[in-house]
Amino acid sequence: RGVSIRAIFETDNANTNAIRTVRNNLPAIVDNFDRINAGTGLMHNKFVVIDARDRSSDTDDWVLMGSWNPTDPGTDSDAQNVLEIQDQALALAYTREFEEMWGSDTEMPNSAASRFGARKTDNTPHVFSIGAGDIPVDLYFSPSDQTTRIILREIERAQHSLYFATLTFTRDDLARALADRHDAGLSVRGVMDNSSDQGSEFAYLQSAGVDVLLKKGFSGLLHHKYLIVDADAGDAPGVVTGSHNWSNSAEFSNNENTIVVRDRRIAQQYLQEWFTRYREAGGSAVIVLGVDDVSVLPEGVTATLYPNPLSAGTQAAVRVSGRETGIREIMLFDMLGRQLYRRSENTSAFAAGNILLPTAGLAPGSYMLLLRTVEGRQRALRFVVVPR
Repeated sequence: RGVSIRAIFETDNANTNAIRTVRNNLPAIVDNFDRINAGTGLMHNKFVVIDARDRSSDTDDWVLMGSWNPTDPGTDSDAQNVLEIQDQALALAYTREFEEMWGSDTEMPNSAASRFGARKTDNTPHVFSIGAGDIPVDLYFSPSDQTTRIILREIERAQHSLYFATLTFTRDDLARALADRHDAGLSVRGVMDNSSDQGSEFAYLQSAGVDVLLKKGFSGLLHHKYLIVDADAGDAPGVVTGSHNWSNSAEFSNNENTIVVRDRRIAQQYLQEWFTRYREAGGSAVIVLGVDDVSVLPEGVTATLYPNPLSAGTQAAVRVSGRETGIREIMLFDMLGRQLYRRSENTSAFAAGNILLPTAGLAPGSYMLLLRTVEGRQRALRFVVVPR
């Protein structure tokens, strides 16, 4: 119906029915089109750019990206993720990356100018502001843009929690960074597809005390490649996602794409998905999936943790005000999900005033206080113990 379509595929899959149909009817190449690179590394991108080239409007330009392969298992049985983003600048950046591999900006590819894998250049913008809410989004392509460095940056900026799900994890530097954040008191947890990839970091992470599990509960692949940063607390929650596995091949030879989205709604949606995979795999830690507003307490009731942060050796209290507090139970957890304290009123709610907490013996780190109302609703308060 007049739509211009260009497609790039992985050489190893060139003769599958769907790809052969496209190649027989539309302009399409495979990744050995680059004569020098000759197909070294995988064409591992999974993105579609819609209406970026017509320049007639900036409201119809879309990018679909993520870990999803358009295959029968990818649709029916594998755990995967896709983001759909409407933004002209981002769509044009993806178009530039496509045309570097395509070798031209026309309908006809050019093998003399085509670049794949290690021959690609870092030639796209990386920082975007998306939509009316000015959502910060970063974009990186592999292997030209040193994507592992970006993943390390996101791990290191976390203040409260890091949750990840990935098919392949073989990078020592990423595993050490996660273990370091775990040792610093953050909640670091992950789900992996398998522990048998060459150089898998699964055993190392377990030995370092990280709560990492293997997928269960479904027959397909855990095909995600995402990291969730501070989705349950903090000022800058975010998600790292795309096609980039945490491996040397992804870093040095495969054609991949990765996006960092710093948006609370997106981060919490990914957290819901991750929590499902975590529970399927046998995870049992307490995970705060969302922090309710104080309005879940009866009208006129407030609850504040004081002081926050507090110095090690200091006793904290929850200051509750209001005629009928509605709070029946208080529980204290560390970031490994271990319950350290529980106090409840069996027949009625706590009276207003200062409710003292046994915080004097807590080591420096992050903790979670959970207030549960008579109706069973929860209010989560995160606090930090700092060294004296």
